[in-house]
Amino acid sequence: MKANFTVIMTTYKRPTAVLRAVDSIITQSKKDWQAIIVIDDTESDYRDLVALVTNDNRFVLIKNDKNHGKNASVNKALNFLRSESFSGYIVFLDDDDWLERDCLKNFSKIIATYTKHDWFVTNRTDTTSHQSFTKNKTGREHINYYWDCLLTKRFTGDATHCLNFSKMGWVDFPTSVKNAEEWLYFSNIATILNHFIYKDIAGTISSGYSPEGLTDNYHKHKESRKNVLPLIHETFRRRLFNPIIWLYLIYRLRP
Repeated sequence: MKANFTVIMTTYKRPTAVLRAVDSIITQSKKDWQAIIVIDDTESDYRDLVALVTNDNRFVLIKNDKNHGKNASVNKALNFLRSESFSGYIVFLDDDDWLERDCLKNFSKIIATYTKHDWFVTNRTDTTSHQSFTKNKTGREHINYYWDCLLTKRFTGDATHCLNFSKMGWVDFPTSVKNAEEWLYFSNIATILNHFIYKDIAGTISSGYSPEGLTDNYHKHKESRKNVLPLIHETFRRRLFNPIIWLYLIYRLRP
């Protein structure tokens, strides 16, 4: 039976942390999955990872010849799925996070309940405080990405996304920046599906943001402003002319 879930993960300079992430995939309560891992690192020793997945045919391991960045690496995984005519659901996982044991099982239940929908979101939860990084102030489970996430910011924070690949498999991550800016990918998705279903349950677990790491720098506004010009170019290339996107980019230029 073909897997109806594919977990996509890239890894860079985390040869130890990634093992926990991989173990969380292997120990999922739902077993019909596959996983694509892209090693975007030629310097670190990933032999333990290779040993862990080599004899498990549910894993596809791709090793870049040089550091291409997370976004280009995710696109490699997406291209692999296209080459395989994959028609199931994709779930994204960071290499320093791990899946809650019933993550895929819960998504499967949600999908079976909301049969007319193709985009589902659950929480990213802190392992120490058990508090969610995902904040929903709308009071709704139907979340409009443009309105609720970009404009009014009533839905914020990192989350766990599950998408029907057959409906948006042509969409890529932006490569005008090497890392982050996933919102542009999801903005593209939102032109096809303008809202997603949110459930207030744990999907992924995290130990938080590394000080001075990429996400932490975004929160401190160190990285986000310098990417605006490349993102404007990317927005034109994708023909994303929704006014809310441009308001969001203007907001990013603030001091």
